[in-house]
Amino acid sequence: MTKFFKIISAAAFSAALIFAQGPGGRGGGPPDPQAMLEQRVAFLTARLGLTDDQKAQATTIYTNAGTAAQSIRTTLQTTHQRFLTP
Repeated sequence: MTKFFKIISAAAFSAALIFAQGPGGRGGGPPDPQAMLEQRVAFLTARLGLTDDQKAQATTIYTNAGTAAQSIRTTLQTTHQRFLTP
């Protein structure tokens, strides 16, 4: 019985540590868009061996996509507030 309680205690302690980290495990704050862009380009560079020109193109593509997504997100929020908020 003692061994069983030790295992249960260890599992409960581990679960408490996992849940204490919050969403994403990094304090729960939203990710920084610039850091995400740099990580994506670094990942592609490591996997595909991108040249400097290709890195610049990938950065431009991800920046443009982020800008477009933000514009769409803003439009959706406005539409939601207009039609769904009493």
